[in-house]
Amino acid sequence: MKHILNYGLMVAMVAAVTFTSCSKDNEEDEIELSILPKKVTKIESSNQFTYEFDSDGRIFKTTNAFYSTTYQYTNNSVIVSYAIMDINDTTIIQFETKNGRITSAKYLESIDDGVYKETDKMEYSYSADGYLSTMESTIEGIFFKSNYCVENGVVKSISGDDDGIVISSKFTYNSKILNNLNINLWYVLYNTEPLFGDKLGKRFVQLPTSYTAVGKDGEEEESMSCDFSYEYDGDYLKKITSIISYDGETETTTYEIFYEE
Repeated sequence: MKHILNYGLMVAMVAAVTFTSCSKDNEEDEIELSILPKKVTKIESSNQFTYEFDSDGRIFKTTNAFYSTTYQYTNNSVIVSYAIMDINDTTIIQFETKNGRITSAKYLESIDDGVYKETDKMEYSYSADGYLSTMESTIEGIFFKSNYCVENGVVKSISGDDDGIVISSKFTYNSKILNNLNINLWYVLYNTEPLFGDKLGKRFVQLPTSYTAVGKDGEEEESMSCDFSYEYDGDYLKKITSIISYDGETETTTYEIFYEE
């Protein structure tokens, strides 16, 4: 049964941030964030991933022992290239932007005299309060759609349906743990690539303390959970520890955060 969540998380990774929003207005006011002045330059994880960021908080390179990812920003698009180490195999995705936000993406098979060859697509839209509202993707002929619920500036739950496999997650928070860095920690916290910072809409105001995920494929069902802990150097977050419990086993990953001098 383990394949259900593995498949669902893989789809989320391949399709970037594949959510649909159900942002709600509640009586409780959303927290106002004050971003810390010192900027994140790099994150290193215990599973050998390294993430590098520019001065605007944008991811520009991801590396591990097996592949590297580079990000090229222009006025109206972001070109993302995934290269497998020691193999002449590169996947290129072009993300188009409007008013500073990602609105669509297409997988590019190759570059021929500067012209991209389109294969697969994704579409994004945003709610009135600025959060990512919808994303639909068609990858290799498979249609994928998810529901992304935001309340008071945090992700409360994520659910999605991909070719009959249903994945749902619920998140918990502590109001004292704020998302006040100059980057968004997409990969660490939501099982997705750390794509583009605030280019995917208004940032979430808090960092989650835990989540639970359930995957269903017909009558089959499996679940997993994850707890996060945070270590600080003064006001600055310096380490995140993620402990995933899955199929009777646990996996611990740490992420060390580096700042400009």
